[in-house]
Amino acid sequence: MEQSAADLLALISMFDKQGISRSLLQDNTSKLDFADALAPLLSFSLMRAEIGKQLFEMHRPVQLAMRSR
Repeated sequence: MEQSAADLLALISMFDKQGISRSLLQDNTSKLDFADALAPLLSFSLMRAEIGKQLFEMHRPVQLAMRSR
């Protein structure tokens, strides 16, 4: 997995597992870089997108594993 995807996954694990706003995650990252980091997380089902990819949800077991890491 790309380092940017791993960093994004670590960041997401610090939030509540539901309703994570894209604006919190994307911050100063370009749309393309954010999409590139997000794609493997969605494709491996480590998280899922809600409401037109504006909100995200992390699966609870993934969140617990990342927090313990």
